[in-house]
Amino acid sequence: MKHNQSVSNVKLETGFSLKANAIDVSKYQGDINWVEVQKANIEYAMIRATSGIVKDERFVANWEGAKAVGIRPGAYHYFRANYTAQEQAENLIERLSKISFNPYTDVLVIDVEKKFNEEATPDQMADGTYELLKILQNTSYEHLGIYASPNYWTNDVNWRKYDFSQYLLWIAHWRVQAPLVPETWINVGWKIWQFSNKGQIPGITGNVDLDIVKDRAFLGESPVYSEIDNATGFTP
Repeated sequence: MKHNQSVSNVKLETGFSLKANAIDVSKYQGDINWVEVQKANIEYAMIRATSGIVKDERFVANWEGAKAVGIRPGAYHYFRANYTAQEQAENLIERLSKISFNPYTDVLVIDVEKKFNEEATPDQMADGTYELLKILQNTSYEHLGIYASPNYWTNDVNWRKYDFSQYLLWIAHWRVQAPLVPETWINVGWKIWQFSNKGQIPGITGNVDLDIVKDRAFLGESPVYSEIDNATGFTP
């Protein structure tokens, strides 16, 4: 996941130490030793389920491996504008049916990025993302979110077109002391912050994305809840 850091219409949040209590993974991390990951004080894991109409081959193993050691998993889908929202929803829902995913409490995020969406217009990105989220809502998935970088969301998605603030924000902003929050979420802030793509965690070969999860982001409550003062966990 690569992101340009120049942004507009954003808010700077402060007060968080860069200690990961979460990671996000996909098939690219290969075979993960989740016992070792848990020993590094990782409490949460966002796990890729699908991308467009393709299934992540490591999703089931990663989900079950994380749960087996007490790490709370969430799932994410990589949005691709060249497929319809309905096609992507059907692929994602079918994949989630293979694991013990609770649609009422488990976090499910739509990953909105430039890669594979270079030809999509801001309207197409907004329309497709919103339609996909509404389909999931209408299928009883209640704890939904959006992953994006400040720059891409602000400049390449027509975010003013819909009320995206109802979905929790997983913000991707690297090599900074605090993330920039797009105007969409200016009044509610972020719930998950991916602060590095160069993490080294026991149990994983190579780099892994590091994240901070705010208190209660995974506990099946409304996406709007109180902030926490700091975050603890694994320091890269």
